[in-house]
Amino acid sequence: MPRIDTATFRCQPWRIHEFASDFQVEDVWWIPTPGAGRDDFARVRAAVEKGGDLDTFGPLTRGLFAVRWWLGARLGWDRPGSGLEERVPSLRHRLPADLEAAATGEPGLLSPVYATDREAVSEMASSTVHALLHLGWPEGGEPGLLVTVLTRTSGRMGALYLRAIAPFRHLIVWPALTASWERAWRDREPVSGALGRRAVDPRSLELLDLSPDYADEFVLTTTAPDGARDWARAMFEESIDRKSRRLIFETLLRMQIAPDGTAGTIAGWQVISASGTHVLMGAAGRLLDCRLLVHRAGDQVRLITAMRYRRRRGRLVWTVLSHQHRGLAPGLLRQAAGRLAAAARLV
Repeated sequence: MPRIDTATFRCQPWRIHEFASDFQVEDVWWIPTPGAGRDDFARVRAAVEKGGDLDTFGPLTRGLFAVRWWLGARLGWDRPGSGLEERVPSLRHRLPADLEAAATGEPGLLSPVYATDREAVSEMASSTVHALLHLGWPEGGEPGLLVTVLTRTSGRMGALYLRAIAPFRHLIVWPALTASWERAWRDREPVSGALGRRAVDPRSLELLDLSPDYADEFVLTTTAPDGARDWARAMFEESIDRKSRRLIFETLLRMQIAPDGTAGTIAGWQVISASGTHVLMGAAGRLLDCRLLVHRAGDQVRLITAMRYRRRRGRLVWTVLSHQHRGLAPGLLRQAAGRLAAAARLV
């Protein structure tokens, strides 16, 4: 995720500016949150905090944390008496009266200081530094999470420590952490998958107008509104640009796809049948016939992809592309859920 100018943090009317002026702004990172609305800070914060476990990081980042803890033990950086309320008082003691009620939560690696509907602050301290982690929801512009690290060092050793770890922090640790938080928001709604005709929901198979050689199904449980046609448009027209659709379906799969906006189509696919709960789209080419079925039932949305091969080459091409397809399909469902939920909030 991009590291951005610290002025972006300073220009926001957040409460932390009132009582943390002696802390230095070290880094500011931007995390996109597609599908989030202007009042969704609490939902985003809950998702990223749940997804920020060290196990979600790569081996290099976990290794750096292990080295840091080993050095801390050997050099006494984390010795008893060096933490919060020992070497330094908690930032909670500086809170104005109207924020004292917002100082909730149990201490962990980071101890919570306060949280409002626009920002949340947590802290940690060692013998080298007193650090704050600020999560903020900027006013105006595209919704997204601004992550800021503020520090107050302990003497010369603290300043040297921050300088020494800066390259690792900028190139490895924070990119890994912010990427894991973006994934946590993107993957917040569970998607289950099934591969093979026998594994696909029989009710969905009955809506197909062909007997497929290949079939897969992805199911999203969601509270996002709208019917099957809206879901199909959100997935295939809004979440995949025209250039990518042409590359996948026309160039690689040799299908005939109509121009956008053609009557009776969605994303260039012919609408074969539709109701309030399903829409079946079809396309054909020299290599294979394809059906995309979006089936809305209760709080679930099902995306079924079915292929019938016309030539051996079609089987070979789809065998290769299907791995990529199965990796992308859950994201399409989640993106559509975010788009539809955001659109509903604007109504």
